[in-house]
Amino acid sequence: MISLLKSIDDLEQLTALHEAASHTLSMSIEATAHYAVELHPHDAGSFREHLTLLAAQVGRASSVEDYDAVRSSFRGELRDYRDRSHEELTRLRNELKAAATAMETFANSLTASGDEHEAQIEDELRQLQAAARSGDPARMGNAIDHTIKSVSQCCQEMKKGNQMVVAQLQDELRALHLEIEKERRSLYTDRSSGVWNRQKIDGRIDDLVRRSDPFCVLLVGIRNLRSMNVEHSRTVVESSLKSMLARLSGLVGDDVMIGRWSEDVFAVVLDIDPSMAEELRERVEQKISGCYSAQENGLSTRVNMEVSVGVVERAKGADGASFYPKLGQIASIVVEAA
Repeated sequence: MISLLKSIDDLEQLTALHEAASHTLSMSIEATAHYAVELHPHDAGSFREHLTLLAAQVGRASSVEDYDAVRSSFRGELRDYRDRSHEELTRLRNELKAAATAMETFANSLTASGDEHEAQIEDELRQLQAAARSGDPARMGNAIDHTIKSVSQCCQEMKKGNQMVVAQLQDELRALHLEIEKERRSLYTDRSSGVWNRQKIDGRIDDLVRRSDPFCVLLVGIRNLRSMNVEHSRTVVESSLKSMLARLSGLVGDDVMIGRWSEDVFAVVLDIDPSMAEELRERVEQKISGCYSAQENGLSTRVNMEVSVGVVERAKGADGASFYPKLGQIASIVVEAA
């Protein structure tokens, strides 16, 4: 009887210890998400969302294998976020270094050019003054001619030098504009998949609705994305999504706008007659569902992607107000279609 009671007491202690360890792991993951350094808003938001799902997974863990999977995924998330943060810091450092180097070169070229011409003109003036004091008309005439030629040459060289500086400055401005455009594009890009984000997609749809043009939107739902995030690392999941999106782009055309509607739904905005939409929907669903191969640490991982595709059509001149509710409804259906 005493042995049985001791066994029950030991079992209760082990249960309490398990609950405490599980709670500690869950709280550690949540604290990591909460205190993550935010170098890029989208990366930080995605990182926190993934860690929140991981913390919830701890509560459902019931075996050593489950906890090993959480630990591996947690380590992978931290490594990926560290690498992304390092890339962002490196980019910022390189931009700052390039800007500082350009400004230093610009300032040095102006200073060196100015000092050189100033010394040359001062030397010409001293020679001209010496000729004037000599009282020799021939010497003064020669000095005046020489000074005129020298000053004229200095002016030409300064003009040429200024043109080179202006050209260099224009090059720097072009590079800066390209960087600004790149940064502006990143504001409308879903960094984890590389396609446009919801804000950009909404803007395109709003524009088409205002113009009363006929168009349709394919909504591509990844029905098992949540389980993919549990079973595989972030690197593997994102690589698989990019492969799927590349295949999708090949089917609908490289110039067609593709964006991320939500975490597990992608939208394709097509300026085509709605009568063609259903055939395209069937072909897309058939071609992009299935297995994708992703590389991580030199190893290949097979990822099965369950895809459902819906279509929302908008005929020319049709009421735009009814289009948006239908869009949201289909977006829900393609994810819940499993």
